[in-house]
Amino acid sequence: MPDPRPSVNAQGTPSGSWETKKCGPEVDIQLWIEEGDRPLPRKFMFTSKWEGGSPRFVANLSWDTKPTFEPDFFEFKAPEGATKIRFTTQQ
Repeated sequence: MPDPRPSVNAQGTPSGSWETKKCGPEVDIQLWIEEGDRPLPRKFMFTSKWEGGSPRFVANLSWDTKPTFEPDFFEFKAPEGATKIRFTTQQ
């Protein structure tokens, strides 16, 4: 990946910006990655080059790198009325 453009502010966070045209001639992609010891993606921007007006899709990302969960958070709880199905294996 090439060196980033000068630091910019992405959602209040100093971030480096990269731009690529590797999705072909029709789409430009920009990616902002947080600077420092947490190099997390902060923003993506996809710009259409073939649509009139060059419409964009922008995704601003925020991260919780230390989430907390209740002990049963990932425990499966079948909805009322659900029935168990049988799985087979290929022989």
